Amino acid sequence: MKSTKSRQTRRKYDENFKAEVVRRHLEGESGPELADHFGISLTALIYRWEEQALAELPVGGCISATRLEAEVRDLRRHLKRVEQERDVLISVKHF
Repeated sequence: MKSTKSRQTRRKYDENFKAEVVRRHLEGESGPELADHFGISLTALIYRWEEQALAELPVGGCISATRLEAEVRDLRRHLKRVEQERDVLISVKHF
């Protein structure tokens, strides 16, 4: 008896597509937002592509991957704090 379950084919993404997703993620867009926008089923793919891209950066010639990741984290944290401060100021102004 044959199984009626069909196998899903794995989607292939070209390097330009991956580079665009990684670039936008490093610029601050969230993984879930990008996955939804680009129709990517797994957010984990985005993080894997970013890790691979950062690992391919030449060591010594430019910013290290670890330093770049730390800077992105710090900038995201700072942006969140500034957005919260802005929201408080807006709510006080309308009060």
